[in-house]
Amino acid sequence: MSVGCAYLNTFYNAEQAYQEGIRLSGGESDSLSAPAREAFERAAEKSAIVLDRHSDSDYADDALLLLAQSFYQLGRHRDAAKVFREYIVRFPDSDEAGLARLGLVRSQRRFGDLGAAEAALGGLLGNDTLGIDEAEVLYEKALIELGLGAHNRAVGTFRQLLEQDPQFAREHNLILQFADAQLNAGQYDAALEAYAAYRDNAADLGAQREAALKIAHALGLAGHRGEALATYTEIIELGVPDSMAAIAEVERGDLLAADSAWDEAEASYRRTAELTPGTVVASRATLQRGRIVWRVRRQHEEALDILLDAFLHSPTSAFGDSARSESRALARLIHFQQLAAGREVVVGIEDASMARSTALYRLGEETLDIESDPDRAAAIFTQLSVEYPDSPWRPRAMLAAGLLRFRNGSLGTGSADLRSLIAEFPDTPEADSARRELGFDVPERPMDFYAVAPELTTLTTALPDAADPMVRIVDQLDRYARRDDQRRREARGGRARPTLAEPADGAERPGPAGEGPPGQVDPDAPRPTPPRDIPE
Repeated sequence: MSVGCAYLNTFYNAEQAYQEGIRLSGGESDSLSAPAREAFERAAEKSAIVLDRHSDSDYADDALLLLAQSFYQLGRHRDAAKVFREYIVRFPDSDEAGLARLGLVRSQRRFGDLGAAEAALGGLLGNDTLGIDEAEVLYEKALIELGLGAHNRAVGTFRQLLEQDPQFAREHNLILQFADAQLNAGQYDAALEAYAAYRDNAADLGAQREAALKIAHALGLAGHRGEALATYTEIIELGVPDSMAAIAEVERGDLLAADSAWDEAEASYRRTAELTPGTVVASRATLQRGRIVWRVRRQHEEALDILLDAFLHSPTSAFGDSARSESRALARLIHFQQLAAGREVVVGIEDASMARSTALYRLGEETLDIESDPDRAAAIFTQLSVEYPDSPWRPRAMLAAGLLRFRNGSLGTGSADLRSLIAEFPDTPEADSARRELGFDVPERPMDFYAVAPELTTLTTALPDAADPMVRIVDQLDRYARRDDQRRREARGGRARPTLAEPADGAERPGPAGEGPPGQVDPDAPRPTPPRDIPE
């Protein structure tokens, strides 16, 4: 076979694989089936062979464009953007240059570089020489504007599209997207009207239910909570698919929580997770439920278990990420509570009262930082000063309690706390801080007067760190990974990827959501700090 025939055959196979992928995926999709993904991977591989072995052939431009399009379909949007850009540079006058420019814009938008996408789009707007349908360009413009949060601009662009190309609008379900943009722009009445019109004109039952869900959401945003709750209840009682019922339940729970109907909100969040376990929406609902149990019920240990469960439902989602961060923060609170109550032994501090008072001071700091609760933090600092009168932390605790109350509006109580501190510990840095807060004269002090006492630094260092709760769930993550691998193996008949417990080729075990190994404490996680004053 001649060289020309070889690369022609390879490119033909690449084209055929790409078309097969399009057929199997039904067009652009965020979730490819295994056969569709394999087809696009073959297309990319064979296109790369043409470019590598026959870069000067007549098919180089076609192969380069096909490679970019295959990357885009595979969700490799950064790689696609790079190849689209290379095509534009190498073949600026090609008949397909416009298609490549549009592909570049789409790829940049999909991986989140909205500024670059908007800049690249500028060359397509109003340019009739590139052979790109104006409706496609305007649609990208609207999506970029939505991504940038320019909802009013997006409303105008969608309106222009609806007026100029009704057929394109129908094919891309633009009415709903237009209404979504109106909703995000705060045009609640217009959005509700558009959703209702769409629902009334939709022949498909699924589309009617989708519109009803959006109506309920819009009613809630518009402040019509009673109507929104009733609409969510109607949707749930219709016997809709679990995925739709779960969204209705979680949004219903959010409305109930906003009205402080905690029991009903918890019930909705719990039902959401039961309907769609292991999903993003289940993670969202469980995270919200954990926050109620933590911040409203103040049942810290139960809340920690719920937050860890929220992480397990969807470790790589934003909700899973929040659950991980909040579980670590809550674990620190529980840790200092246990130490302050004497339920854990501090090996590095011989005097038990010293260990407990140190833990109590740290608990006050964490309560202020994590829970943003100055009243509760002030009560903890006061508890320390009362229960441990000989503790070296007492002046700091008295200062912290006084400053928090004084600045939180309790001027009389706060002033009394600060005056007591000055009277009992007149020649301390804490007393000088109290004098400044009250507007009293402050004595002149030597430069080393305000240095942190070595004893306090020693006590803080000796206090053990809180254990990372992520370590507790490695086995559960591994079980989930093995379960998913088994499903993939049954679907594809191929070799499953390694689990967290079985790294590939001696590689380090990957951590959840892009972190370090879950079996180790995250070095960037918040750690106990050296003693400090409440900021003046």
